[in-house]
Amino acid sequence: MITTTTRLASPERAAVPSCGLPPDQIHEWLERVQEDLRGVGARLEYLRAEQLRLENQQHLLGELLAASTAV
Repeated sequence: MITTTTRLASPERAAVPSCGLPPDQIHEWLERVQEDLRGVGARLEYLRAEQLRLENQQHLLGELLAASTAV
């Protein structure tokens, strides 16, 4: 027969800090994430500008096509 036991956290255990990555590693990781986000933001700005440029070209080509078929 398998039995499981559940331990309740004692007040002494609650005071012990949790184990994990050192704070300097976490800060380094956070800086990398923020740097990546800035890079993604810059790429998005570039893509939005390119989208606008292409939409303007599409509009101009549409006008040229309409003008050439009207003649």
